[in-house]
Amino acid sequence: MISGNRLAWKWTIVAAGVLAALGAMLFVRRARSPRREFERSRAAIAAATSWHMHTVRVFSNIAPETVDVDVVCPSFEHRAAKEARTDGTLASVDTIKYNGHTYNRAAGQWVEAQAPASDFWNCDNHGTLLDGDGNSLPYSAILSDGMIQRGGLMQAGEEMCRDYEVVVPTPTNILERNYRFFICLNEKDHLPRETRRTARGSDHEDVIFYSHWNEYMQPSLPFDFPK
Repeated sequence: MISGNRLAWKWTIVAAGVLAALGAMLFVRRARSPRREFERSRAAIAAATSWHMHTVRVFSNIAPETVDVDVVCPSFEHRAAKEARTDGTLASVDTIKYNGHTYNRAAGQWVEAQAPASDFWNCDNHGTLLDGDGNSLPYSAILSDGMIQRGGLMQAGEEMCRDYEVVVPTPTNILERNYRFFICLNEKDHLPRETRRTARGSDHEDVIFYSHWNEYMQPSLPFDFPK
């Protein structure tokens, strides 16, 4: 009887050890899963207070377009761009949205717009940040319907990040049933450093870089900006 009890106890310990090992393995796998990393990234973006975005759009027949956006929540966005005119030359566009007012740079001075422009970013709800960069989709769509493939480490700007391929079904889009793009997430702060996408029918890949997360405490206003 004693021997039988000892044998049963032994197997109970073995079973408990196996279950503990399986639980630890599943925990580690869950912690390192692409979906879990995007959950962390969504939380990090929701808590972000400032960042910089830079993109260069390269075309085959016109000069490259550039866009730079600085955001300081809750009420400052500065967008400076060089955009192609219909004749292929570049035009400078400089816009600041500050405290509910929109200002455009024209004839060497800042002029308040009569009608406010649409928001560049919504600081009250910027968990959907990636819906506004033209390359990617909101985290809600990624996490609910997206297929996420973990890639390798890569250099994005001056920092390293982990690359992910994301495919989100878009059945209502008759031209593109699956929306495919790439996001590179920094593994320390879980914030994006790059998004990339080649639109259907396009001859180039659009690349957007993110940097200076949470570095700006106050807006950097031009010296001649209206006070």
